[in-house]
Amino acid sequence: MKNLVQLSGYIRFQLDQLKSKNKHHEFEHLTRQLARQTVCQNILPATGPVGAGEAISELLVMD
Repeated sequence: MKNLVQLSGYIRFQLDQLKSKNKHHEFEHLTRQLARQTVCQNILPATGPVGAGEAISELLVMD
């Protein structure tokens, strides 16, 4: 169980460091690939302006 606690702490630390290391685009790519493998293969990155809050979806699902 100790390894699981260490892994959880490591993941939390890395997520906290995303902004300071300007790695948010890499994280978006990673999560999009994970979603394609586990949820739906037809997920495409959204295009357009960012930072509009909940009005803009982060991912688009194409049929």
